[in-house]
Amino acid sequence: MSTPSPVPGEASRPPATNTTYPGLTDEQTIEITAITQAAHAVIGAVWGFNITETRIYQVADVPGGIGYSGTTDFAQSRIPWLEGIAHMNAAGDAAVRQYLDRSGLPDPHRLAGVTRGRQNRERAEEQLAARGFTMVRGAVPAGVPGASWDAVVQQVDRTLEQLWPQVEEVASQLRTSFAVSGDHVRSILGDAASEIDLAVMADASRQAPEPRGGTFQRLMDLARQIAADGRLRAPRGPGRARSLPDAQFESLQSQQQQHGRQHLR
Repeated sequence: MSTPSPVPGEASRPPATNTTYPGLTDEQTIEITAITQAAHAVIGAVWGFNITETRIYQVADVPGGIGYSGTTDFAQSRIPWLEGIAHMNAAGDAAVRQYLDRSGLPDPHRLAGVTRGRQNRERAEEQLAARGFTMVRGAVPAGVPGASWDAVVQQVDRTLEQLWPQVEEVASQLRTSFAVSGDHVRSILGDAASEIDLAVMADASRQAPEPRGGTFQRLMDLARQIAADGRLRAPRGPGRARSLPDAQFESLQSQQQQHGRQHLR
Protein backbone atom coordinates (compact mmCIF):
# COMPACT_ATOMS: atom_id res chain seq x y z
CA MET A 1 0.00 0.00 0.00
CA SER A 2 1.48 3.31 -1.08
CA THR A 3 1.71 6.28 1.27
CA PRO A 4 -1.12 8.73 0.51
CA SER A 5 -0.52 12.27 -0.58
CA PRO A 6 -0.38 14.80 2.26
CA VAL A 7 -3.53 16.62 3.24
CA PRO A 8 -3.64 20.05 1.52
CA GLY A 9 -1.93 22.60 3.72
CA GLU A 10 -0.07 19.93 5.69
CA ALA A 11 2.86 19.28 3.36
CA SER A 12 5.29 21.42 5.37
CA ARG A 13 4.42 19.90 8.75
CA PRO A 14 7.54 18.30 10.33
CA PRO A 15 7.48 14.59 11.23
CA ALA A 16 5.72 13.93 14.53
CA THR A 17 4.47 11.08 16.66
CA ASN A 18 1.25 9.35 15.66
CA THR A 19 -1.13 9.66 18.64
CA THR A 20 -4.40 8.28 17.24
CA TYR A 21 -3.36 4.62 17.36
CA PRO A 22 -0.09 4.31 19.31
CA GLY A 23 1.99 1.37 18.11
CA LEU A 24 0.67 1.49 14.55
CA THR A 25 2.34 3.26 11.64
CA ASP A 26 0.94 6.43 10.11
CA GLU A 27 0.01 4.42 7.04
CA GLN A 28 -1.99 1.94 9.13
CA THR A 29 -3.63 4.76 11.06
CA ILE A 30 -4.70 6.52 7.87
CA GLU A 31 -6.10 3.21 6.65
CA ILE A 32 -8.09 2.77 9.87
CA THR A 33 -9.40 6.34 9.73
CA ALA A 34 -10.45 5.82 6.11
CA ILE A 35 -12.14 2.50 6.96
CA THR A 36 -14.04 4.22 9.79
CA GLN A 37 -15.49 6.97 7.63
CA ALA A 38 -16.10 4.65 4.68
CA ALA A 39 -18.21 2.41 6.93
CA HIS A 40 -20.20 5.38 8.25
CA ALA A 41 -20.87 6.49 4.67
CA VAL A 42 -21.72 3.07 3.22
CA ILE A 43 -24.04 2.05 6.06
CA GLY A 44 -25.67 5.49 5.99
CA ALA A 45 -26.28 5.14 2.25
CA VAL A 46 -27.75 1.66 2.77
CA TRP A 47 -30.33 3.18 5.13
CA GLY A 48 -31.24 5.82 2.56
CA PHE A 49 -29.53 8.81 4.14
CA ASN A 50 -28.49 11.54 1.73
CA ILE A 51 -24.75 11.31 2.37
CA THR A 52 -23.17 14.52 1.08
CA GLU A 53 -19.48 13.89 1.75
CA THR A 54 -17.08 11.73 3.74
CA ARG A 55 -13.53 12.87 4.38
CA ILE A 56 -10.42 12.32 6.53
CA TYR A 57 -7.82 14.83 7.70
CA GLN A 58 -4.76 15.24 9.85
CA VAL A 59 -5.06 16.92 13.26
CA ALA A 60 -2.67 18.08 15.95
CA ASP A 61 -3.46 16.06 19.08
CA VAL A 62 -0.74 17.12 21.50
CA PRO A 63 2.48 19.15 21.24
CA GLY A 64 4.81 17.24 18.92
CA GLY A 65 2.12 14.71 17.99
CA ILE A 66 -0.36 14.26 15.18
CA GLY A 67 -3.47 12.22 14.73
CA TYR A 68 -6.08 11.51 12.10
CA SER A 69 -9.81 12.06 12.15
CA GLY A 70 -12.69 12.36 9.73
CA THR A 71 -16.30 13.30 9.19
CA THR A 72 -19.24 11.91 7.26
CA ASP A 73 -22.01 14.40 6.56
CA PHE A 74 -25.61 13.84 5.53
CA ALA A 75 -28.56 16.11 4.81
CA GLN A 76 -30.36 16.66 8.12
CA SER A 77 -33.56 17.63 6.32
CA ARG A 78 -34.31 14.01 5.40
CA ILE A 79 -34.14 11.26 8.03
CA PRO A 80 -35.65 8.13 6.39
CA TRP A 81 -35.07 5.71 9.31
CA LEU A 82 -34.33 6.73 12.89
CA GLU A 83 -32.91 3.24 13.45
CA GLY A 84 -30.47 4.03 10.66
CA ILE A 85 -28.88 6.76 12.78
CA ALA A 86 -27.86 4.09 15.30
CA HIS A 87 -26.53 1.78 12.57
CA MET A 88 -24.57 4.58 10.91
CA ASN A 89 -22.95 5.59 14.21
CA ALA A 90 -22.09 1.99 15.13
CA ALA A 91 -20.54 1.26 11.73
CA GLY A 92 -17.20 3.04 12.25
CA ASP A 93 -15.93 1.12 15.26
CA ALA A 94 -17.39 -2.14 13.98
CA ALA A 95 -15.46 -1.70 10.72
CA VAL A 96 -12.22 -0.93 12.56
CA ARG A 97 -12.64 -4.07 14.66
CA GLN A 98 -13.15 -6.15 11.51
CA TYR A 99 -10.21 -4.50 9.73
CA LEU A 100 -7.82 -5.16 12.64
CA ASP A 101 -8.97 -8.77 12.93
CA ARG A 102 -8.60 -9.41 9.20
CA SER A 103 -5.20 -7.71 9.08
CA GLY A 104 -3.83 -9.50 12.15
CA LEU A 105 -3.17 -6.18 13.88
CA PRO A 106 -3.59 -5.58 17.62
CA ASP A 107 -6.45 -3.39 18.79
CA PRO A 108 -4.91 -0.49 20.77
CA HIS A 109 -8.22 0.11 22.53
CA ARG A 110 -8.41 -3.49 23.71
CA LEU A 111 -4.79 -3.47 24.84
CA ALA A 112 -5.43 -0.30 26.82
CA GLY A 113 -8.58 -1.74 28.38
CA VAL A 114 -10.76 0.93 26.73
CA THR A 115 -14.25 0.01 25.54
CA ARG A 116 -14.54 0.69 21.84
CA GLY A 117 -17.65 2.41 20.55
CA ARG A 118 -18.59 4.49 23.59
CA GLN A 119 -18.23 7.81 21.78
CA ASN A 120 -20.32 6.65 18.82
CA ARG A 121 -22.97 5.20 21.13
CA GLU A 122 -23.23 8.45 23.06
CA ARG A 123 -23.48 10.41 19.81
CA ALA A 124 -26.27 8.11 18.60
CA GLU A 125 -28.09 8.45 21.93
CA GLU A 126 -27.89 12.25 21.70
CA GLN A 127 -29.06 12.39 18.08
CA LEU A 128 -31.95 10.01 18.70
CA ALA A 129 -33.03 11.58 21.99
CA ALA A 130 -33.46 14.89 20.16
CA ARG A 131 -36.02 13.09 17.97
CA GLY A 132 -37.88 11.34 20.81
CA PHE A 133 -36.18 8.00 20.15
CA THR A 134 -34.61 5.97 22.98
CA MET A 135 -31.34 4.03 22.87
CA VAL A 136 -31.06 1.20 25.39
CA ARG A 137 -28.93 -1.84 26.18
CA GLY A 138 -30.83 -5.09 25.76
CA ALA A 139 -34.40 -5.17 24.43
CA VAL A 140 -36.48 -2.02 23.98
CA PRO A 141 -39.55 -1.98 26.29
CA ALA A 142 -42.88 -2.56 24.53
CA GLY A 143 -44.49 0.62 23.26
CA VAL A 144 -41.32 2.68 23.53
CA PRO A 145 -39.88 4.07 20.27
CA GLY A 146 -36.21 3.15 20.33
CA ALA A 147 -33.41 0.77 19.48
CA SER A 148 -31.09 -1.62 21.31
CA TRP A 149 -27.45 -0.62 20.87
CA ASP A 150 -26.26 -4.21 21.39
CA ALA A 151 -28.64 -5.53 18.72
CA VAL A 152 -27.64 -2.73 16.35
CA VAL A 153 -23.93 -3.52 16.72
CA GLN A 154 -24.60 -7.20 16.05
CA GLN A 155 -26.53 -6.38 12.87
CA VAL A 156 -23.93 -3.86 11.71
CA ASP A 157 -21.23 -6.54 11.99
CA ARG A 158 -23.18 -8.77 9.62
CA THR A 159 -23.99 -5.96 7.19
CA LEU A 160 -20.33 -4.97 7.00
CA GLU A 161 -19.35 -8.56 6.20
CA GLN A 162 -21.75 -8.43 3.27
CA LEU A 163 -20.62 -5.00 2.04
CA TRP A 164 -16.92 -5.14 2.91
CA PRO A 165 -15.73 -4.77 -0.72
CA GLN A 166 -17.70 -1.52 -1.01
CA VAL A 167 -16.34 -0.23 2.31
CA GLU A 168 -12.79 -1.00 1.16
CA GLU A 169 -13.35 0.76 -2.16
CA VAL A 170 -14.61 3.95 -0.49
CA ALA A 171 -11.69 3.76 1.99
CA SER A 172 -9.25 3.40 -0.92
CA GLN A 173 -10.65 6.56 -2.47
CA LEU A 174 -10.33 8.37 0.86
CA ARG A 175 -6.67 7.38 1.23
CA THR A 176 -5.79 9.01 -2.08
CA SER A 177 -8.14 12.00 -2.30
CA PHE A 178 -9.06 12.48 1.41
CA ALA A 179 -12.65 13.32 0.39
CA VAL A 180 -15.39 11.35 -1.39
CA SER A 181 -18.75 12.78 -2.42
CA GLY A 182 -21.99 11.14 -1.41
CA ASP A 183 -22.82 10.55 -5.07
CA HIS A 184 -19.58 8.60 -5.48
CA VAL A 185 -20.31 6.54 -2.36
CA ARG A 186 -23.70 5.62 -3.80
CA SER A 187 -22.16 4.72 -7.16
CA ILE A 188 -19.69 2.39 -5.42
CA LEU A 189 -22.49 0.82 -3.38
CA GLY A 190 -24.61 0.28 -6.49
CA ASP A 191 -27.20 -2.45 -5.95
CA ALA A 192 -25.05 -4.40 -3.48
CA ALA A 193 -27.50 -3.67 -0.65
CA SER A 194 -30.61 -4.66 -2.60
CA GLU A 195 -31.12 -7.82 -0.52
CA ILE A 196 -31.07 -5.96 2.81
CA ASP A 197 -34.62 -5.57 4.17
CA LEU A 198 -34.56 -2.35 6.19
CA ALA A 199 -37.96 -2.99 7.77
CA VAL A 200 -36.73 -6.32 9.13
CA MET A 201 -33.49 -4.67 10.30
CA ALA A 202 -35.42 -1.89 12.03
CA ASP A 203 -37.59 -4.42 13.88
CA ALA A 204 -34.53 -6.47 14.88
CA SER A 205 -32.95 -3.28 16.24
CA ARG A 206 -35.58 -3.26 18.99
CA GLN A 207 -34.92 -6.81 20.16
CA ALA A 208 -32.39 -8.20 22.63
CA PRO A 209 -29.20 -9.24 20.81
CA GLU A 210 -28.81 -12.89 19.93
CA PRO A 211 -26.77 -14.92 22.46
CA ARG A 212 -23.21 -15.49 21.32
CA GLY A 213 -21.92 -17.92 23.94
CA GLY A 214 -23.19 -21.28 22.66
CA THR A 215 -21.28 -23.78 20.57
CA PHE A 216 -23.70 -23.46 17.67
CA GLN A 217 -23.46 -19.65 17.65
CA ARG A 218 -19.66 -19.82 17.59
CA LEU A 219 -19.92 -22.28 14.70
CA MET A 220 -22.19 -19.93 12.77
CA ASP A 221 -19.92 -16.96 13.44
CA LEU A 222 -16.95 -18.94 12.17
CA ALA A 223 -18.90 -20.08 9.11
CA ARG A 224 -19.81 -16.48 8.27
CA GLN A 225 -16.20 -15.43 8.67
CA ILE A 226 -14.97 -18.21 6.36
CA ALA A 227 -17.59 -17.31 3.76
CA ALA A 228 -16.65 -13.64 4.01
CA ASP A 229 -12.92 -14.36 3.72
CA GLY A 230 -13.59 -16.45 0.65
CA ARG A 231 -15.42 -13.72 -1.24
CA LEU A 232 -13.81 -10.52 0.02
CA ARG A 233 -10.61 -8.94 -1.18
CA ALA A 234 -7.71 -9.49 1.24
CA PRO A 235 -6.89 -6.38 3.33
CA ARG A 236 -3.96 -4.19 2.44
CA GLY A 237 -0.87 -3.94 4.61
CA PRO A 238 0.87 -6.57 6.72
CA GLY A 239 -0.82 -9.63 8.12
CA ARG A 240 -3.22 -10.70 5.35
CA ALA A 241 -6.15 -12.81 6.50
CA ARG A 242 -5.80 -16.52 5.74
CA SER A 243 -8.58 -18.97 4.96
CA LEU A 244 -8.81 -22.30 6.73
CA PRO A 245 -7.31 -25.30 4.93
CA ASP A 246 -9.75 -27.22 2.74
CA ALA A 247 -9.96 -30.13 5.17
CA GLN A 248 -11.00 -27.84 8.04
CA PHE A 249 -13.54 -26.08 5.85
CA GLU A 250 -15.09 -29.40 4.78
CA SER A 251 -15.27 -30.49 8.41
CA LEU A 252 -17.04 -27.27 9.32
CA GLN A 253 -19.53 -27.74 6.47
CA SER A 254 -20.30 -31.23 7.78
CA GLN A 255 -20.96 -29.87 11.28
CA GLN A 256 -23.29 -27.21 9.85
CA GLN A 257 -25.31 -29.83 7.99
CA GLN A 258 -25.73 -31.83 11.20
CA HIS A 259 -27.30 -28.82 12.92
CA GLY A 260 -29.84 -28.41 10.13
CA ARG A 261 -30.62 -25.64 7.70
CA GLN A 262 -33.46 -24.13 9.74
CA HIS A 263 -30.92 -22.25 11.86
CA LEU A 264 -29.20 -20.49 8.96
CA ARG A 265 -29.99 -16.82 8.42
